[in-house]
Amino acid sequence: MLGSKPKILFVCTEDWFFHSHFLPLIEAAKLCHIDDIVLATSLSGKHEEIEKLGVRIVPVNFDRASTGFFSTLKLLNQLKRTISGIKPDIIHFISLKPVLAGGLAALFFRTPAKVFHITGLGTLGEGSSGRIRLLRSVIFRLPALYLRQKNTELLVENPDDLQFLKNYGLAPDTPATILGGAGVDPELFADLSLNPTPRPKSETVHLAFVGRMIKTKGIDVLVDAMASPHVRPLDILMRQTPAATL
Repeated sequence: MLGSKPKILFVCTEDWFFHSHFLPLIEAAKLCHIDDIVLATSLSGKHEEIEKLGVRIVPVNFDRASTGFFSTLKLLNQLKRTISGIKPDIIHFISLKPVLAGGLAALFFRTPAKVFHITGLGTLGEGSSGRIRLLRSVIFRLPALYLRQKNTELLVENPDDLQFLKNYGLAPDTPATILGGAGVDPELFADLSLNPTPRPKSETVHLAFVGRMIKTKGIDVLVDAMASPHVRPLDILMRQTPAATL
């Protein structure tokens, strides 16, 4: 049962990520008459813009690259203090690390409702080293544990991720919604003319890649394609935006 003045806590790895992908959640919360909105996140410069929307910011030091025991324990303690201090009616965990660590921290509290929003499986889901496989066999069983509680909801971006979690113990009848990724805002890009200026005829295919230069974003596929004798010549422009502004 939610209080007369419900409070929602969003937990997200970084403020720029929330700012670029999840601002509509703030408006959705307000439409549901939730005016006390809190975001627990790492700070990289976008938090002030989020605060202007009426959101309270609680700094939490997420280190996406760290999986060590002591750093994880420190993060758990931060999240426990945050949940204890805010006493939210709803917690919405966004992305893998907040889901895994935040879900564990939330087990110590009787939060009325929790949303576990997995936006990708990351290196843990795709890595092939022995250490990663061992971690994966343990860590990916945690969401199944969290989602056995009442008033929990799972959000994933595609059927493959949902099936992946079921392979690690997620019950088939777990309440889950497939919510596509945030994509791009076409208003931020110049319109493509229906009748573009003709280019000189060429056998070369011109391609643009915009994203982080990491394997999980498919950069390796592009590099392999360039070397393949079965593909027409490729001219690839690769543009990486600094993480804090993505």
